[in-house]
Amino acid sequence: MTVLRKDLRKAAEEVAKEWGFSSLDEFINQAVEERIIELKKHEFKERSDKIKEGLEKEGISEQDILDDFEKKRSSA
Repeated sequence: MTVLRKDLRKAAEEVAKEWGFSSLDEFINQAVEERIIELKKHEFKERSDKIKEGLEKEGISEQDILDDFEKKRSSA
C-alpha cells in the first residue's frame, strides 16, 4: 500500500472526519474507487469519439446506425 504524504494524510483525515466516514481507509478506498470510475469513463469517451470520427470519415452518421439497428430489430 502506498504511504500518503504527511500533508495529504492530514487533509484526508480532516475530510474523512468532516464527512462522516468511519475511517481514513474507508475514505481512501471510496476516493480511489471514484477516481478509477472517472478515468474509465474518460477512456470510454475517448474511444467512442475515435470510433465516431472513423465512421464519419466513411460517411456513416449516428442516425444511419440507429436506422439500421431499428430495421434489423423489427425484422427479427
